[in-house]
Amino acid sequence: MVDILTVLSMLGSVAAVVGPLTALLWDRLNKLEDRINKVEEGLGNRIEEVRKSLGSRLDNVERRLESTEKRIGNIEERLSSLEGRLENAERKLANIENELSGIRVNIYELSRSMLGFSNSLIDVLAIKNVITQSEATALRGGYLSMVPVARTKYYTKEDEEKLRYLITVKPYEEYTWDDVRTLREIADHMIKEFRETGREELLDYVYKLLFFTWIAERHLIAGIIGPNRKKQEQQDQPNQKQC
Repeated sequence: MVDILTVLSMLGSVAAVVGPLTALLWDRLNKLEDRINKVEEGLGNRIEEVRKSLGSRLDNVERRLESTEKRIGNIEERLSSLEGRLENAERKLANIENELSGIRVNIYELSRSMLGFSNSLIDVLAIKNVITQSEATALRGGYLSMVPVARTKYYTKEDEEKLRYLITVKPYEEYTWDDVRTLREIADHMIKEFRETGREELLDYVYKLLFFTWIAERHLIAGIIGPNRKKQEQQDQPNQKQC
């Protein structure tokens, strides 16, 4: 049989060893729990700090977004205002263009009426020889003799030379219908030149040239100048003898 004293002695030895080990283990467990608690507390604080920081940054982002939205809204309002002003301006321009179109039509009709009246008056005065050949020659030898200089593509150097010949060289009484047509063509070229370059001296000259051309046309019709001049003179001689 096992000696009870021996067993008790062995249990005492084991207890002597196990007791300190158990105490040591509990101490280490307590320290580990303390460290875990500290880590958890630190993590909680850090998480809270991060949450607060993120919350603050999100608040700033939201405020900036609200400010940006307001600015965009202001820009949209200004754009709408500008669009409205632009539409008003376009309507006003359209009204002005319509008014100008009406004015152009009125001016064109007035010009046609004045030209028609001038032509009719010249018809009567020239055909009845109220505007005489000598007066037409005087007009030709005065202002019309100062022939404008050719510069660009419409009123050309060739036009200038033809005009100078018809105005300053060829006798008025020898004018033909071809000469009158040439003068009209040159006048058209001068008008195009004026519209292109704004040369006012051409516009001043062309009106007098057209007036002179109208007189020449009526004198040609009446036989006062041109190829029919001699026939007209021969018809007038018997009448003068009878008188």
